[in-house]
Amino acid sequence: MKIAGKVPGVRRGVYVVKRGDKEFKFHLKAMAIGGWAKLAKRLGGLPQPPQVGDWLKLKGVLVRDENNQPIRKVDENDPAFVAAENQYHVRLNVAAFLECVELERSKIVFDAKLESDTDVGFVAYCNAVLEELSAAGITDGELVRIVKEISEMSTLKDEELEAATDDFLSP
Repeated sequence: MKIAGKVPGVRRGVYVVKRGDKEFKFHLKAMAIGGWAKLAKRLGGLPQPPQVGDWLKLKGVLVRDENNQPIRKVDENDPAFVAAENQYHVRLNVAAFLECVELERSKIVFDAKLESDTDVGFVAYCNAVLEELSAAGITDGELVRIVKEISEMSTLKDEELEAATDDFLSP
């Protein structure tokens, strides 16, 4: 694909983590189209809250799903569900890290290996990488910030859209 005669290429950037007088550079690339959905699917999707006894009603009428099945009320405050949901989001951040941090350029080597290219193997790999990131001193906040940089890099900015529109509309 070309835009105005040029191949856009992949957006890249660098995120720096400082530890005392040392700097660690993470070379990043933008998430590909559909990348977030692919990662979420590999992780098994969001966990579902547990159902509780009663049916969900709106103005006395049963609420139904897309298959016309009645929906039960759920407990979104169930401690096991909250923990599973939090773990899912942490794994998604690790998966995005693995997808978008250029490990070789950043000189990052993990002991963990993707043993099986199945979804279960991918989840185990993300868990092992998370353990290594934690052992290396990477905090939750730093991981979230790196993923936020990836998200921002993957998003078309207003000024870029305006410039592209101007190029597109010019004679």
